[in-house]
Amino acid sequence: MRQRRGPSVRVVTVVVVAAVAAMTSGCRTFTDNEVVARVGDDELTASAFDDAASDAAREDAGAARSEVGEWIVSRVVSEELAANDTPIDEAAREQARAALTGEETDAQREFLVERQAVIGTWIENPTAAEMEPFRGRYEQGSQASGVACLSIIAAPSQADAESALGELDGTPEGFAELARASSADESAQNGGSIGCQPLSQLSSAPDLAEAVVTTEIGSVAGPLQLGEQFYLIYIQPFEVARSGLGGVFAGERFSALAADAEVYVDPRYGRFDPEAVGVEPLGPRDTGLVVPTGE
Repeated sequence: MRQRRGPSVRVVTVVVVAAVAAMTSGCRTFTDNEVVARVGDDELTASAFDDAASDAAREDAGAARSEVGEWIVSRVVSEELAANDTPIDEAAREQARAALTGEETDAQREFLVERQAVIGTWIENPTAAEMEPFRGRYEQGSQASGVACLSIIAAPSQADAESALGELDGTPEGFAELARASSADESAQNGGSIGCQPLSQLSSAPDLAEAVVTTEIGSVAGPLQLGEQFYLIYIQPFEVARSGLGGVFAGERFSALAADAEVYVDPRYGRFDPEAVGVEPLGPRDTGLVVPTGE
C-alpha cells in the first residue's frame, strides 16, 4: 500500500475557497490607493493586486475573485498563527514553489507562495483547543464521522502479520514503534501513519473500507490481504489523528475562525461570507471585475 500523502496546499486552498463564485467579463478602473480587500490592519490595495495577481486573474474575473479570497483566508489564519507563535513551515513554502511555472514575475511568485505557505501551515498545525469540537464526532467511529485516520503495518505473509499483531501493546506509541521496525510499507518512516482522508476515498478498496467502519477507534483490524501483502490497520485515536483532521475539517475550522474577523471587500467585487468561505456577489447581477488597473 502506498503512503497517502496529505493534499497539496493548492488543492486544499481551492477547497477552502470553493465557494468563490465565477464572474462575467469586463472591468472597471481603480486608483492606486483604493483597497480591494482588508483584514484587520492588512490591506490589499488595487496597485499591489495589479502587480502580484496571476496572469489568469488579469483575464478571468473568476480567477481574480478566487485570488482575493485566498488572500483574505491567508490573512485571517496568519493572525491565528501569530497568536499561537506558530512559524511558517518552510516545507509549505517549498510545496507552493513546486506549483510555479517559472514564468511568474517576482511579485506574482511572492504573492502566490506566501499566501499558500501561510494557509498550508495553518492547516497542518491545528491547536488542541481548536480541534476539541470535532472530538465527539470523530470518536463516534469512521462510519459516523465519514473520516478515516489510519496507521498500517505491512507484512509479506499472513503469518508475519499475525506475529506482528501479537507484539502490539495496545498503545499508539507501540504501534508506531513496531511499524518503524518491521513494516514493509514506505509509511514505516512515519510510524505507519498514512494520515486522514474522507471515508469515501476508500471506496475503491471495499475490504479495507469494511474493516475500517467495523473497527473501533483506537483498535487494530486485520491481518487483511490487500494485493500481495497483509496489513494491520490501526484506527488512530483522536489524540493521534488530531493534526491530520485539521485538513479534513479545514472549512469548518476556518468558518469558526473567520466569524469574528474584521474583513472588508470592495463591494464591486462582492462580500466575504465566512460560512461559505469566499467572496460572493452582493446581488443577482455580477459586476464582472477582473484585476483592477491602478491609475
